[in-house]
Amino acid sequence: MNNTFTSIQEHGYVYIPGPFESSLTLSLLNDSFLKILENYQERIRIPSYIKEEIGLDPDDALVIRSNDTGHDEKAYFHYRPVVGRYLSLHLRRSPMMDNFLGLCDDVYHKMLHFYDQIYMDLDEDLSQIYEKFRSAARKEMLVLRLLRYKDVSKEQEILAMPHQDISCLTSPLYESHSGLQLLIGENWQNVKMKEGSTLIFPGMKMGLLTGGMPFTRGVFVEEKKKEQDFVSQGAIAPAEHRVLGVPGKKKYTRTSIVFFAHVDMDA
Repeated sequence: MNNTFTSIQEHGYVYIPGPFESSLTLSLLNDSFLKILENYQERIRIPSYIKEEIGLDPDDALVIRSNDTGHDEKAYFHYRPVVGRYLSLHLRRSPMMDNFLGLCDDVYHKMLHFYDQIYMDLDEDLSQIYEKFRSAARKEMLVLRLLRYKDVSKEQEILAMPHQDISCLTSPLYESHSGLQLLIGENWQNVKMKEGSTLIFPGMKMGLLTGGMPFTRGVFVEEKKKEQDFVSQGAIAPAEHRVLGVPGKKKYTRTSIVFFAHVDMDA
């Protein structure tokens, strides 16, 4: 059993060296994203009808979402190469836009190659998971997400409510402020980015691939007790996580960069 699988199974997450020696590239991408939102926000939106016509996901490109609870108000940009190609072909070009899309593509492909080795190693423990990953890569199902919470107030204690990702593996790459927590056992644990290493934790598809129970987004289909039984039999439960605000800090903007390493369950 390889170390990545064992660590995720035992601890709920793992840090693996690479693919960025420092956070410089990610900081540059974050800064570029904020400039694009300030100057060219409408340019990186793709209308819903066009997304449907060309086969994009509803969450691709720029989406601005808010709700009535005061939680989870955010603007996010989902990058896949097909999104970059569409924007490059249909947008009025500018150095700022070219720089932004170039950085997105660079980070995306570094993470793609990084995960290629991870899934190859995981194939020792999970038969055919590498082919499921390669199929997802060929279909450009992997997603780089850039996220901004704007004008967060000190009253907002929770920015993202507890949930599990639908991905197989998730890697938070960058956050402007701390606040990410994973539920380890019965306790919320602070987790941070480490210079030179990448944080990885499991999503719902990993639970299914290891013989776990069915999940819906953010909600267990079965009661918690059955989840614990499955885990005791060797299944990996999706990592429940949340994002907290900064206590006592007045209005601020929080940004983050996350990579979702999907697999193709139909492969």
